Parts: sequence; C-alpha cells; structure tokens
Amino acid sequence: MQLVNEEGIPFKMQPTNATGKDGKFLFYASPSCDTASVRMFDVYCAQEYHMGKSEMQRALDVFMQAAGEFLAKGYNVKTPFGTFSPCLGLKRKVTNPDEVTADDVILKGVDFRCNKDFVVEVKKWMNGFHRVENPNTRELLQDRQKMDQALQEVLRAQGYVTVRNFVNQTHLPYNSAKKQLDAWTKGDSPRLLKSKMGQQYIYTET
Repeated sequence: MQLVNEEGIPFKMQPTNATGKDGKFLFYASPSCDTASVRMFDVYCAQEYHMGKSEMQRALDVFMQAAGEFLAKGYNVKTPFGTFSPCLGLKRKVTNPDEVTADDVILKGVDFRCNKDFVVEVKKWMNGFHRVENPNTRELLQDRQKMDQALQEVLRAQGYVTVRNFVNQTHLPYNSAKKQLDAWTKGDSPRLLKSKMGQQYIYTET
C-alpha cells in the first residue's frame, strides 16, 4: 500500500541510525517517487511548455559547464531556484592558519542552498492536490459559467489565451486547463482557434 500525505506526495518510512527513548530506531519520511531523468524532464517541457526538442537538455548542459567554470574560480552561483557554492576543505589538520598554503586547500564538493521562492513554487503545485483548501478539478470544470467567464477575461485582457494564463485565471491543473482549451477548438462550431506563436501555442476566438 502506497502512503500519500495530505498534499498528494507519495512517501515511505526509512530507519535512521539514531534510537528513541524506547531503544528502537527512529524513522524519517522520504519521497517514494521514481527519479525523473533529464530526458523525461526535457520531453515534459517540450510537451507542456512548448520548448524546442532537447532545448532543456542543452540549457542544462550549458549551465553545468558555465556554472562549473565560475565555481572553480571561487564564485557563488545564484539562480532562481537556489545558490551553488564551492565547498572547500583542508588536506591536513591545522591549528595555525598562517601555516596553510595553497596546496593544502582542496575542493570537497559543491553546496546548494535552496531559494525560498523555489520552495513556494513547489508548494503551488502541491496545493493542487490539497482538496481541503482547493476546489476539486472536476467541480471547477463543471462550472461552465466560471470557465466561460475566465476565458472571456483573458481574451479581453490580451486578445488571446495561453494554457499558462488560463491556469492562472481558473486555478486548474496545467493538463486540465490545456484539455479544456483544446476541447473548445473542436466540433462543428469551435469557439477557439489554436495556432503557434513563437515557442508556444495560443488560442484565439474564431
């Protein structure tokens, strides 16, 4: 049986090396989902965010090379999702800092400090599974008046609709918003016309 917390994240319990007052091992919770590979991430971004094929892969490759160069020069690399910093160490135990030479200092690894804004962004997606605070997706889609009103408000504001701004207007999950917009492009009398503008698809009134 898979355990899922109230925000929709599957998890499993893992033992630690520490023991509690009863002498038994203490446990901690860790995510039980599979690891998303860069290939999976690249395909997802191409499908859901209309990026070019392998564009995310290339961007990550370039970032790794460029960030590696800056970190090697001693820079902290600040990104929208956190800061990377070189982690230094010494080859030997030192009691007098004046005795340390350049040869004594080594790179032990790279530290990462997550940005609070990135944590907030993650929690936005988690809230989509939090039925206590957010309306059920099916209930939102069944409210035709609310969906129509949201569509018209976005169209009035900029003349066309994207999946992302429809998500922001309706609070639907991304895939549900895309499915609703696509549904309005079908049938004998479609309400919307789907076309590509740059790297994204837009929906305009017919």
